[in-house]
Amino acid sequence: GWGLTPADYDELMLKDLLAKAQVTANWTALFAAAESGQPEAMLLVGAAYGEGVGIARDHALSVLWLRRAAELGLPRAMNAYGRKLIDGEGVARDVALGLVWVRRAADAGNAHAIGNLAFFAHTGMAGVPANPVEARALFERASAKRNRPARLSLAGMLVRGLGGPSDVQRGLAIARELSEEGDRSAMGWLAQVYQNGRWLRPDPGLSRRYALRAAEAGDPRWMIGFAEMAAEGFGAPQDKVLAGRWLRSPRAKGGPGG
Repeated sequence: GWGLTPADYDELMLKDLLAKAQVTANWTALFAAAESGQPEAMLLVGAAYGEGVGIARDHALSVLWLRRAAELGLPRAMNAYGRKLIDGEGVARDVALGLVWVRRAADAGNAHAIGNLAFFAHTGMAGVPANPVEARALFERASAKRNRPARLSLAGMLVRGLGGPSDVQRGLAIARELSEEGDRSAMGWLAQVYQNGRWLRPDPGLSRRYALRAAEAGDPRWMIGFAEMAAEGFGAPQDKVLAGRWLRSPRAKGGPGG
């Protein structure tokens, strides 16, 4: 319901789920549905409280609604509730119980949960032993469900040859596909990869092009990053006027880190 498809629960981040469901416009009906026991509505209400969309941010209420939806068996809610427990956001931190919920969601096939387990295996976080081979296999599973964060993480592992043989061209192809879908994280990642030349030959022109795309997509880090490129003449003739325009952007802050 709420204009969402089953695939949306695998592919979309919580903010994007809220936007597609038009939570702000539908808040009264959505909250009533949650109170009546609809797990999808409970998930959206919990996410709205967590993100501060359509209602004042309240992490404790976010946890309350996510837990209710999780206990009713909604995999995306199981994952979201598990992450709250692992992060200690709005609830006492309980990594072991959080992992139980994330694993339940992964066993039910939720791509975000599979991606979380992959991230934990990749980084050694949440008490999960670091295992790049397992991480890569899990990122593959989540990517097959079109999960965006998992696809970009898989691209990075392929380019760097982590958890298996290096496959630079496949990794770049995945990142380019994400970029074409409007994923500004992928745009920034490509800008950085083509800039530093650590795993492939540097290409200043391509790096600058992806930096500009990330900046135009609203990534504050790459607003700064592109301004620096323009000021230094990286990938194209120096243009300090253009650099100044981006530096004065009200959203520009931080620095490039794609």
